[in-house]
Order: sequence, then C-alpha cells, then structure tokens
Amino acid sequence: MQMNAQAEVERAIGALQSGQFENAERILNNVLASDPQNANALAVLANIHSRRQQFGQAVSCFDRAIRLKPGEAPLYFGRAEANERLYRFSAAIQDLQSSVRLARHPSALLALGRLRLTLGQHADALPLLQEGTRAQPNSPAAHILLARCLTEMNRADEAEVHWKRAQSLEPNSPRATLEKAKTLNWIGHFEEGRTELRRLIQQYPREATAYCLLTGSGRFAEQDRPLIDQMSKLSEDPALREGDRIGLLYALGKAHDNLGDYQTAMSFYDRANAREHAALSRLRPFDKKRYAEQTDAHIRLFSKELLARYRDEGSASDLPIFVVGMMRAGTTFAEQVLSSHGQIGPSGEQPFWSDVAPRVMNFANQSLDIEAVRSLSREYVDLLRALSPGTPRVVDKNPGNLMVAPLLHIAFPKSPIIHMRRNAVDTALSLWITPMETNASFMGDKANIVFAYREYLRFSDHCREVLPSERYQEVSYEALTSEPEKVTRQMIDFCGLPWDDACLHPERNSRTIRTPSFWQARQPIYRSSVERWKRYEPWLGEFDELRGL
Repeated sequence: MQMNAQAEVERAIGALQSGQFENAERILNNVLASDPQNANALAVLANIHSRRQQFGQAVSCFDRAIRLKPGEAPLYFGRAEANERLYRFSAAIQDLQSSVRLARHPSALLALGRLRLTLGQHADALPLLQEGTRAQPNSPAAHILLARCLTEMNRADEAEVHWKRAQSLEPNSPRATLEKAKTLNWIGHFEEGRTELRRLIQQYPREATAYCLLTGSGRFAEQDRPLIDQMSKLSEDPALREGDRIGLLYALGKAHDNLGDYQTAMSFYDRANAREHAALSRLRPFDKKRYAEQTDAHIRLFSKELLARYRDEGSASDLPIFVVGMMRAGTTFAEQVLSSHGQIGPSGEQPFWSDVAPRVMNFANQSLDIEAVRSLSREYVDLLRALSPGTPRVVDKNPGNLMVAPLLHIAFPKSPIIHMRRNAVDTALSLWITPMETNASFMGDKANIVFAYREYLRFSDHCREVLPSERYQEVSYEALTSEPEKVTRQMIDFCGLPWDDACLHPERNSRTIRTPSFWQARQPIYRSSVERWKRYEPWLGEFDELRGL
C-alpha cells in the first residue's frame, strides 16, 4: 500500500510539473482519502494550492504535514511563502527561522533576510544575507539583496562591492544596475540614482525601465531633449514589449510636462492610457453596474445600526493610524508627514484589510463575523509591529481602505481614520498621468475614472454620516500644502499625540518609499500640484465633469 501511495504521489508531481493542477490535486486527494497521514502527499498538495494562489489552503496542508514530520525544513519554507502571501509576516518569519534552524540552507537564509529587509529590519537582515551570500558566492540575486540592505543602511562603500560583484556575474544584464538605481531612489539619493541610470542607458539604450526610472526621479530640462528624442524613437520600436512601451509613453508625457509642453504631454498620456485600458479590458472589463452595486452593498452593510451592534467588540489597541482616500489624493504625502513624528512609524500601503474583508462581511445577513474580525485584528497588529517595530503608533496609507473604513473602526475603535481629499479634477488627472501597478479596472478610460470617482464620493459621504467625528477626519490636500503647520497640528492632535516639529519637514524623513510618489514625497512642501488641471484644461475631456465636486 505504501509503495502504491508513493507511486501515486510521484504521478501527481509529474502532473504538477506539466501544469495539470486539477489532475494532480485529484490524485493526491485519492491518496489522502486512503492514507490521511501521508505527509508527502500533503506537502505536494500544499504546493499545488500555493501555485494556484490558494494560500490559506496551502497553509492548512503544510500545518498537517508539519505535525506529521516536524523535522522537515522544506515544509516550514513552503509554509513561510504561503504565510507571506497572506501578509502574515510574523508567522512567515517564524517558519523561516524554523527552516534555518533545521538546515541552514542558503535559500532559507536569503528568504529570511529578504523578508526582514522588506520589513525594514536591516540589522536583523544583514547577517542572514551575508551568510546566504557566502554560501552562494556566485548568485547575482544574493549579492543584489545584500547590496540593497547595505545601501538602505547607508553603508555605501560596502554595498558597492556587492553591486559590482552582481554586475560581474551578469555582465550582459542590466538587472543589478537597475536594482541599484531603484534602491537609491527609494532612499532619496536621487542624484546618485540618476547617474547610474544615465550610465546604464548609454550601455543599454533599449532598456525602457531605465528611462522610466530616470523620468520618475526628477525633472527634465531643455538639455535633455536628445534623451527625450531617444525615448520617443524607442517607444515606436515594433519589437518593444507592450509593458515597456506603455511605461515609455508615460515617461514621455512626464518629460514634456516638465518642459511645459502640455499638449504634447497629454498626447503621450492618452496613448499610454489607451494601451493600458486595452490590456485591462482583456483581463477584467470595467462593469459600471456591478461597481455601483458593490458601493450600494457596502452602504447597506455599514449602517449606523451595524456599527452600534459591534460598538464594543473591537481591539483595545490604538496602534494603527489609517490614511485613506482616492488613489493619487495625497495619502503618501500624508504618511510622510505623519511618520516624521517620533512616535509614528510607517508601514507603507498594506493590502491586508482589502484582501481579508470579504471573509468577514456577510452582505446577505447584514452582519460581520466578529470572531474573525478579532482574530484578523490580532494578525494585523503583529504585521504592523513587524513592519515598524518600536513605535507606539504605525500609519497604514492604503487608499483602498476607505471602502472598509467602517470595518476598520469596528476592528480598532480607538484608531483614527484620516481621509485625504483632493480637488476632483486634479485627482482624476493624476490617475491619468501616473503609471501605477493596480488592479483597478476603471483605469485607462476617462469616463470610467469619472464614474469610479463619483462612486468614491458616494461612499465617502456615507462614511462621514456613520463614523464618529472623533475617529474620522477629512483633510484637504490643498489645505495641507497651503497651511502645513496648521493642518499638520490638527492631524497630530487628532491622533492624540504631542506636537513634533519634524512633521513640518517631511523631506528629511529617511524612510524607504517604494510607491510612484517616491520623488514627490521627499520634496519640501510645495503647491505646484494644486490646480494642475488648469494646464491641461483644453484636453480634459470627461474629467471636466468633475469640476466643483
């Protein structure tokens, strides 16, 4: 029986390697039906779930396999990957630590170091990455990770050794130099980053990502005209990958915007969005009726009665500070201001609540799974503490959390929710001219963006009605930039914290910024983005409908 079971497991592995997920899963379920203690079958089934992005099921299978074989390092490594995809970073770290303890495999060392680096835990990441790199001295990826860590720790001389080693191991690849430039930009070393990118462009004139990074890390001037012409020529190359072409079109729009040629800039932005819309429509077409129905469902669910029903059911923790709003409404800037405070740590844009909310919301019964909310709240607190250890408060600036703001209030009734508001036309225009990694299906089409913006306003009006004013504050981006001290003091007071002058100098904040606003957020407080739409007034199209909203 055991030999037959093993043969079936091997047959499932073959099916998995051929991409036959359903067949492999069927074989393994048959094995487990007759032999539920088969750890090998459970491990392979867990990997199938991970490959299919069913990470909760993957963790459950790994749990069972680990109980049967607690000394198998690969099982902990696999569970760590699934936990990380579920944003359970503390659990993932514990699993990787167990994997390393059982067998100090370079992959586990580097994975644990990479995760700690992602969480900003540089002092913990460094020895792991050093050991992993010593074990794999010919791995470009290992040297890149170690160089990134050292660069973010401002140990540039030591980092340079590993950047050069990674480059020498891949002499015909721009990867290491791109990663170096990206890391320098993320930590605000823009001049150094631009120098690297200009060198790279000379060596790899067809590397579209280099032009895009260069455009995003500063302003173009008249002397850059030859480079802009080079970008324009490359964007017309029929051999260019579509994603690179779209990125270049956005970059060309930004370059012409910097030169004050707004009509040409808009023509490039329009072309970029047309291509992006075509790609998005093939994957998930925007359905206005369904989108509005989702807003209706959230409004019905999050009633005053529901908030009153669960008034005393949430966490006692006040660790989170939530910054929400429409994309491109200034949430990154708000986080930069807030996390300049000595008692507030940054966590970036966490997708935790938007991902887990469907598990706890029952639209049919107009109720929540409050036990699940409590459990998720504990996981979230662990996540924030891992992302920003040592600070009594941590800001999460995911704009999409607005759609679950009442749920956030139920989960954390002591936490402030700051809703960033920006001029509607400026917001829509910023969505149009900024390349973003997003699954928002309304992107790329002006009419769809206008529709989505009106739905956003509809739900934000509802939040204003049902959420208590002592926990829900609306902040105008325009007011924050025109009266920074007055508005920032109001925000800090709303968070229940003493004043810190550092909040008036967000450009001095040394945190790593990995959003599209990595350059803008590090500038001294400026007003050049206010009423930006007026420069593009003749070409606004449907965005003109948003005036006055």
